[in-house]
Amino acid sequence: MERREMWQCNSEIARAVTLLPQRIVQRGQRLFNAGEALESIDIITAGAFKITQSTAEGDEWISRFKFSGEWIGLSDYPGEQHSVSAYALDTSAVRRLPLPMLAKMLRDEETRPTILAMMNHNLRQHLNYAVMRRMRARDRLAEFLHQMSGHYARQGYSARSFHLPMSRNEMANYLDLTPETVSRELKTFERTGSIRTRRNEITLVDVNSLLNS
Repeated sequence: MERREMWQCNSEIARAVTLLPQRIVQRGQRLFNAGEALESIDIITAGAFKITQSTAEGDEWISRFKFSGEWIGLSDYPGEQHSVSAYALDTSAVRRLPLPMLAKMLRDEETRPTILAMMNHNLRQHLNYAVMRRMRARDRLAEFLHQMSGHYARQGYSARSFHLPMSRNEMANYLDLTPETVSRELKTFERTGSIRTRRNEITLVDVNSLLNS
């Protein structure tokens, strides 16, 4: 089904992206590491990635999940280095947009508004994430499932039934919860009839109940 990310609605950008070389990234493989030179923007054409940072104690903190159609690295532009690391959650594919080509798009009147809108969208996502991490545990998990539903809907897939490519531990890390809390709250959502789960398959039965539980 046709996807509806902002850049895919701009014919100039979409055409340029289709001409870029594609790289396959196996599950668990690192796409890039924090501190590496920022030479290109990675555009996900299949699969999903977790974006990680290191805490002061040296632990891994998952700050974002990125999915097919999204760009990785745009938040660091025009810096010289990646501030985060990226690992594939599934066998994934990316197309690499060299920074000189991105700079050209930002000078072009046909493509500049779309790139700037994407940068603003990235900033809003960071702000929304900061707000979500201050919610109570149940609300955090409900909002996350709702956001995943919206992601699949934008891709043209079912907003009601979808697959979570991340593990429970990774989900808990991202939401700043324990894996036990995530499992407990998912069971609560099931018991109240808000969702159904089967391993990493989620079905939203009653969205209003989920968001107002």
